[in-house]
Amino acid sequence: MNIQEKISATATGGAAQGIVTGLLIAHDAMNGTQEWGELFEVPLTGGYEKKVMNAVAVEGAWSADGKRLAYRPYIMAYAGVSGWRQHRGGDTPPIWIIDPVNNQLEKIPHVNASDSNPMWIGDDVAFISDRNDGAANLYLYDAHARSVRQLTHETQWDVRNAGAYEHTIVYEAGGQLKTLDVSSGQVQPLAVHLELQSLQARPQWKDAAKNLTFAQLSPTGKRVLVTARGDVFSVPVKDGSVRNLTATSGVRESDALWSKDGQRVAYLSDDGGAQALLIRDAVGLEQPIRHALGKMGYFTLLGWSPDGRRVVFQDNHLHLYAIDLTGDAVALIDSTPRRRNFQVDFSPDSQWLAYTVVGENYFTQVRLHSFATTKSVDLTDSFVQTDTPAFGSNDLLYFTASIDAGPTRVTLDMSTQERPLRMAIFARSRIHSGHGEVVNHPTLIPAALVVDDKHSGDVSKHVDEGARVVRIGWETGLGFQHSSNCADGRKSAVTASDGQLRVIIYPWKYCREDVRFKA
Repeated sequence: MNIQEKISATATGGAAQGIVTGLLIAHDAMNGTQEWGELFEVPLTGGYEKKVMNAVAVEGAWSADGKRLAYRPYIMAYAGVSGWRQHRGGDTPPIWIIDPVNNQLEKIPHVNASDSNPMWIGDDVAFISDRNDGAANLYLYDAHARSVRQLTHETQWDVRNAGAYEHTIVYEAGGQLKTLDVSSGQVQPLAVHLELQSLQARPQWKDAAKNLTFAQLSPTGKRVLVTARGDVFSVPVKDGSVRNLTATSGVRESDALWSKDGQRVAYLSDDGGAQALLIRDAVGLEQPIRHALGKMGYFTLLGWSPDGRRVVFQDNHLHLYAIDLTGDAVALIDSTPRRRNFQVDFSPDSQWLAYTVVGENYFTQVRLHSFATTKSVDLTDSFVQTDTPAFGSNDLLYFTASIDAGPTRVTLDMSTQERPLRMAIFARSRIHSGHGEVVNHPTLIPAALVVDDKHSGDVSKHVDEGARVVRIGWETGLGFQHSSNCADGRKSAVTASDGQLRVIIYPWKYCREDVRFKA
């Protein structure tokens, strides 16, 4: 049995009319699917509770002389923030008036609607009801005429709570308090001003180390750019002082990035209400330069080109952008069908951007974008999982690839957690022809090699060898594993055929081959 108690109203008694002598408490109980309530009184001077009556009730209010009780006999089917407006099914309670001493009951005229919150206005009873179409409003029962009339005419928000004092009712609708003069029918908003201590609004010292949101090592490796508690800090790795580059109370900065030369930093700021890109000196002595990113969306900085000309960022609508700092032009690069942060990397000459998107089949794909042609191309077809792009020297783009990632992609299915994910590191060479165009058949080779089945070699030394390379497998949770041998003693290899690259892969306990990457 579940029991709840709440103060329903104050109680007054005969000899001391108008003086509060106790509290009226609604005692709600539930046993199984049945719910009922009873009313009790507790003296303010102390003592045991006393049951008002044997009748079931969930809330009530005594008249001024303490002789009559206006009460609601049972609960509403739907009420509160989770309730249905204009409910017309079962459990649409009325308001009744009872004289416990004389055992007399008077029922306020009721329709198939929910009445609640009874309160006395002289000999009459006001209450909340949704009996008319629209919002719930205040009504008044005239005890002499035995009729009900509507007092308020709220149309957008329901009257949720109300309290009466003499001929004035204070009620709440739409989060605003209002007063109603029952005699004149005039409604006025009630202004409430509370003098609070507001401890959290006072200036105070906080440990920013407990709220780190982003960090990046400087190009020299001597300092770290840290974003914490909405400020940007330059922190020494060993020797030096910590610098707060922004120091802005009430403004949130985020996603701070170093420039390639380490002389400038870029970060986001919401000063003024909309996020913008700010760029300033790495010491923090000069005023930052502001670059508008747009008014729609919540942004995240992803990367800064080595030549310092472009910054790449994403919004919360799955779009990838680049802003040209020379003219503040923002260009849309791509969009991803499924939600995941983009992974990006600039080429050393800043003319190419490698980034990832998540396809409809949940596979991550690496794409190349040329800033010269404003075009993007897929690195492989959509049936191969490619990820984590990173540019190296000699026009090489490194990335990871997997052909058995399918069963692990939809993480809502718990069985996907039992599936091993094996990946290999590959490289794409000769990504452009010198004129900003992607060549038709670039070389695609495993970037992790095994020399004499024992030691790994540098891929740049084997770009033109192609065929006699061996795959290093990567299984989640196990690190790198050597998988060059198959059950029949064959070696894994890479061969070229008709403009496509045939990768023969032999996983741990069985052999799998004929995996094609689109050139």
